Amino acid sequence: MADLVAKNMDWPGADDFAKRVRKMIPPELLEGELDEEEEQQQIQRAQAQQGQQAMMDAQVQTDLAEKTSKTELNLAKAQETLSKIDQQELENLMRVLQATSGRTGNQ
Repeated sequence: MADLVAKNMDWPGADDFAKRVRKMIPPELLEGELDEEEEQQQIQRAQAQQGQQAMMDAQVQTDLAEKTSKTELNLAKAQETLSKIDQQELENLMRVLQATSGRTGNQ
């Protein structure tokens, strides 16, 4: 209450005195009472936090896209390798069959 009395006084420096008195009052007693300067600071802090969160979200999205791209590339490489292995196994099986049928035909 002293801050409000000081703020409404008609003498030079009353507003500065009121601000100093207000800083001495425990926050729980002020219960939602914010002066314009504090309100503006609170809005600026909230906007700064929102901006930081937006940047962090954008970074997460970028990281996710990059990791997804790498994963898809690795999957394609793995599929290509499996295909080559399957082809090699098939060629080996064909050689074995040809060699076996060649021996059977010679006997």
